[in-house]
Amino acid sequence: MQNYTPPDGWGALIQFLQHNRLAIQSSLTAFSIALLFCLRDGAGWRAAFNSGFICGFVALGVTSLLEQFGVSDIDWSFVVGVAVGGVGADRCRAIINAAVTLVTNKKGISNDK
Repeated sequence: MQNYTPPDGWGALIQFLQHNRLAIQSSLTAFSIALLFCLRDGAGWRAAFNSGFICGFVALGVTSLLEQFGVSDIDWSFVVGVAVGGVGADRCRAIINAAVTLVTNKKGISNDK
């Protein structure tokens, strides 16, 4: 039986969404949780959306990293999204800065001029 592909490029979009379902799910979960936590804490809409986008991109990266390690056969996307969204954008940024500082210190790269 032949697969039906919708016309006008919709087939490519549907195939992309189906292939990247786990990454999209984790990203949307992290975005929504970070957004709701920021709004609950009294932050404005702009700060809440910024935090949601940062957490969404971090969750997207973590899910892609897990896929590269071969852990994608188990659906960890929801867990990753909840963890990253619950941690929040400020702590994600602090963790990334600490990791970059650790790597640069080990390689001997200095910021001094």
